[in-house]
Amino acid sequence: PNVVNVFEVGTVDTWTYVVMEYVRGATLREWNTTARRRWQDVVAIMLDTGAGLAAAHAAGLVHRDFKPDNVLVSSDGRPRVSDFGLARVDNTAGEPMSPSTPLDTPITVEGTVLGTPAYMPPEQLAGEPVDARGDQFAFAVVAWESLYGRRPFDGATLEALQLAIGDRAIKRPDRTP
Repeated sequence: PNVVNVFEVGTVDTWTYVVMEYVRGATLREWNTTARRRWQDVVAIMLDTGAGLAAAHAAGLVHRDFKPDNVLVSSDGRPRVSDFGLARVDNTAGEPMSPSTPLDTPITVEGTVLGTPAYMPPEQLAGEPVDARGDQFAFAVVAWESLYGRRPFDGATLEALQLAIGDRAIKRPDRTP
């Protein structure tokens, strides 16, 4: 219940399309900023969101771009993890895989970083492979931001962000939950 439903995936010519559930509501970022939320409400939303992310992991997927903009909170208050555009099959077991679906195809090019750096784990920032633990790191950053109004690590550049994370330079919250 906490993942956007996908009804169909297909191709037309060389274009791939996805038909998914329409969620009337707002992104988690909008939900967080449109009203001052009680910490209990934030924790409840994050627990449900975490259940959606865990369901993706149980299905063998790594989201790779988990952030507040990729969580949709419906008008009835139910969050759904969305935008699996950078998702890949979790192949941490190390078995050799030949791409058979778009989710199996590598999209990382050496020297490039795909995703949203402010929410990335250190290994993804370094251009290394990520697994479900990377999504858990991003989840923790989103939870911190949702509770305290700011992300735990600052950095105006990739290098500064990597340094802040590596040094565990957590910024003090601007507010109490």
